[in-house]
Amino acid sequence: MADGPGRPDGLPETIGTVLGALVVIGTFGLLAWTVLRGVLY
Repeated sequence: MADGPGRPDGLPETIGTVLGALVVIGTFGLLAWTVLRGVLY
């Protein structure tokens, strides 16, 4: 992903961190949902 001129250097890292956090949260959420569904049903 190429950055345009004048863009702050910290932006790509921030986006990467947010995306990484969302992936981790989504993975754990899916795991928790699977376990809960297995317990409830």
